[in-house]
Amino acid sequence: MSSMREQREEKQQLRKLMEAKRQQLSDEERRSSSDSVVQYALELILPLMQTSTLPTLFTFVPFRNEVDVTKLTLKWWEAGYQAVVPRVDKALKHMDVHQFNSFEELEPGAWGIPEPRSTAPKLVSLAEINVMTIPGLAYDRQGGRLGYGSGFYDRFLEQYDVMGIPHPFKVGVCFDTQLLNELPMEQHDLRVDRVITEKGVYDILPPKSS
Repeated sequence: MSSMREQREEKQQLRKLMEAKRQQLSDEERRSSSDSVVQYALELILPLMQTSTLPTLFTFVPFRNEVDVTKLTLKWWEAGYQAVVPRVDKALKHMDVHQFNSFEELEPGAWGIPEPRSTAPKLVSLAEINVMTIPGLAYDRQGGRLGYGSGFYDRFLEQYDVMGIPHPFKVGVCFDTQLLNELPMEQHDLRVDRVITEKGVYDILPPKSS
């Protein structure tokens, strides 16, 4: 069994590898694959919203060469639903979520990633979020995620555990080249409920025994 230090070094190497693999995709491949991901995501999550009075989607604004989920957010708004995106405080290593109704309402924030202005309405109750779409450098078939190393999503979801409320339905989105059989995982690392790539929706397999 590898030590925690070895595991973190392995993660760092994987981040470089997976970012390089993602950069190898052409613009056309990225556009086409992103459209497929959005379609699969809509087919998966819209039926989950039937029992909610105001379905709320925690989404993200694609940055650099991530899966472009812009069309998912636009479809969500067209349905009359609420969308929220993160706003990051780098100093406090914390992110909260704000409502937005147009991409024009966003401005460059942490690391240049578009995010809501500080004046945008903040979502007060995390229990309102029904579904989270989460980017990552890689996912595995057990729902494990390789993030960017800052731990913002892990800490965000820890708030649910502290408050004793159920997590939203968590959907990891990535290109199929980013889907691996198994990732090095630490106890605090989040796992998602489904993974979606341009090839379809992947059910989550039981974690492998160590």
